[in-house]
Amino acid sequence: MAASSSVIGLQPGPRRLRELEAGEVICREHDEPGPAYVVVSGSLRVYRQDRDNPDVIEQLAELGPGALVGELASLLNQRRSATVEATAEAVVLEIPSQQLHLLAQEHSALLRVLILALQERAGLSPEEITTIAARLGVDLAPVQAFLTNADAPLAETSPAGQASVLVHDQDLVYPKSVPCPVCGTTFSVLVFRSHKERLGDRDTDFYQRYRTRATPHDYEIWVCPVDLYAALPADFADLRESDRERVAAVVEEVVDGQWAGERPDFAVDRDLVLRVRSLELALAIYRLRGASPLRLAGVLHRLAWCARERGDEEDERRWLQAAFEAYQAGYATTDSREPKDLLRVQYLCGELARRLGDAATAITWFGQVLGHPAITLYPMWERVAREQWAAARTARALPESPKA
Repeated sequence: MAASSSVIGLQPGPRRLRELEAGEVICREHDEPGPAYVVVSGSLRVYRQDRDNPDVIEQLAELGPGALVGELASLLNQRRSATVEATAEAVVLEIPSQQLHLLAQEHSALLRVLILALQERAGLSPEEITTIAARLGVDLAPVQAFLTNADAPLAETSPAGQASVLVHDQDLVYPKSVPCPVCGTTFSVLVFRSHKERLGDRDTDFYQRYRTRATPHDYEIWVCPVDLYAALPADFADLRESDRERVAAVVEEVVDGQWAGERPDFAVDRDLVLRVRSLELALAIYRLRGASPLRLAGVLHRLAWCARERGDEEDERRWLQAAFEAYQAGYATTDSREPKDLLRVQYLCGELARRLGDAATAITWFGQVLGHPAITLYPMWERVAREQWAAARTARALPESPKA
């Protein structure tokens, strides 16, 4: 949705400057495709609904002067993938869709930005990018040159301060360069190509199943290959200086205490085992960072899903119990005034209690959801809470199994 490379040198020509007030939205997630924008002054924030929990907002980027935003929807003729809002008074240069490819022919810097966006954020292959360029009438020679440089294999010995990536399935994932806030190494994380997602069923506690060999769940946690610092993308870089010095000791506790000294490589095609280990690292580091109970709950809940996926009911129950306690603590301490945030946590407390066999507690939590004064504004929450409230009531009414 957004590119940070500077393209402010573009001349306005027939395009128009648009002044924005603080809080003004220039496009919303799921809108029809429209113009792209260059930030001339001020700042914009880019956000979207969380894929696992649609009522949670995921902050994607904060853009300043020179940044390009909205170009993917324009190039791919797809609906907007995120909402873009001015965080203060701002001015943007509006570039109509039909003019974007013409500008790319005139400005090699813009062409490079667009190719990187198609590769890193849209997850398109070089062949798909070449096809789009040909369709738009863009000169293919510079496109091929950029693609060749971008896709050149990494040397066995990378430059100082960088880490290489091992072989991966380019059809499903693509590499994205990320700096580690602990050791300063620039390394590549693997990102699942969103257009390759094949959704399956979704459990009542929001566990999304997929019909692909690998899944986006496998790549949710970013892990530095040098020091094994791990976190979710949303707060990977947000690390206090005082915590950086303690990361190594926490990582060693996990490696020696839980993995018998093994230090796995996460820069490869991941499986369920690597997913669990990345979550175990993230959990230990989030505890070091003093993360909020709701952030801890999210990681604990993911570990429960992993156990569910491998059919380990005992381990799933253990993680669900820990997640339930963290969700309760998070609800008690949250300062959010957004009804949808509170309804989500209340619902999850009820649903996890139900899955743990505590029907009475589940009924109480679902009752709080249904009794919230704003519940009628959120019909999805009302429907699922009512369904699970009825399921908990039924479970509570069932007679106990006869003793042997």
